[in-house]
Amino acid sequence: MPSFEGNKLTLAGLKMSMNPFCELAVEQSLRLREGKVKSLPVESIVAVSIGPAKTMDTLRTALAMGADKAIHVEVEDDPEPLSVAKVLKAIAERENSNLILLGKQSIDRDFGQTGQMLGGLLGWPQATCAAKMEISEDEKCTVTEEVDGGVQTVSAKLPMIVTTDLRYDPLLQLN
Repeated sequence: MPSFEGNKLTLAGLKMSMNPFCELAVEQSLRLREGKVKSLPVESIVAVSIGPAKTMDTLRTALAMGADKAIHVEVEDDPEPLSVAKVLKAIAERENSNLILLGKQSIDRDFGQTGQMLGGLLGWPQATCAAKMEISEDEKCTVTEEVDGGVQTVSAKLPMIVTTDLRYDPLLQLN
């Protein structure tokens, strides 16, 4: 059972699970791999978890869902969003990624900053709180984002960062 040691929560006995925002990102990646856009083949779906050893549970889930590869970057404490973004940047460059899908925020600390920071570090366009995503054969990514007043649509050529929201349409529409 989890407990407090001073002012710090210990995770002993807790099973880690993938947050629902990231689960949608994995699901979306799998749909892209189904090959609905022939000119945009998905060569590899790489799931990444940055945290203590127990976060490996989330990678097992991603692999069970269909991810091709899992990378665990073990750190003792829960890293801040900028640290996570820097690690993801290094992985994206090493893996030669051109589209990074991630959940809009963590569910443990609710920062909601990593995707934006990653886009800034890579110099890539980004769309946040995605409710719908379309990718055309000319590699233009159009995303309908949830915003305070409703929705807005943004478009950019790949490479791109997209963060998924819970109201994401799981039925990917590709042109």
